[in-house]
Amino acid sequence: GAYIAYELYYKLKNSQTETPEHLFLSGINPPMLRKSIKISHLDNDTFLEQVVELGGIPSDLLKHKDVLNFFFPILRNDFRIVEEYKYEYKSKKIDCGLTIILGSDDKLTQNYNNIWREMAEKEVEFYELKGNHFFLHNHTELLKDIIYKNLMFEDENKK
Repeated sequence: GAYIAYELYYKLKNSQTETPEHLFLSGINPPMLRKSIKISHLDNDTFLEQVVELGGIPSDLLKHKDVLNFFFPILRNDFRIVEEYKYEYKSKKIDCGLTIILGSDDKLTQNYNNIWREMAEKEVEFYELKGNHFFLHNHTELLKDIIYKNLMFEDENKK
């Protein structure tokens, strides 16, 4: 999702359309340094093991094969999209507010704060929340506060 948001920002910018006031990206390395694991092609059992290891499926859900079977194609396609993503250099920097949120135990991301700063015109906010790649599930209130704080800051700067 974060790579889609990143590319959508540039699609809007290049089409002379209004761009977002703030871009929130979570669980993402800078696109040119993305760490990709190749699991979308694996058989169902091995794929499931890998996703569980990343923390993407709560253990309660493993008991419900009918629910898992419903979400398997969606989850597999999410990984396939990231695996097939091809970064293209952007000559223009991100010129809206930018917030990067990472999980402290995420095996897919690293702290690349300096690179994100180089990619942005404005100051970049960084948050590292406790958890793995799917840390969002455990921090909904804090995420709401982060988004609210940043959007209010952007709104105050407009006045």
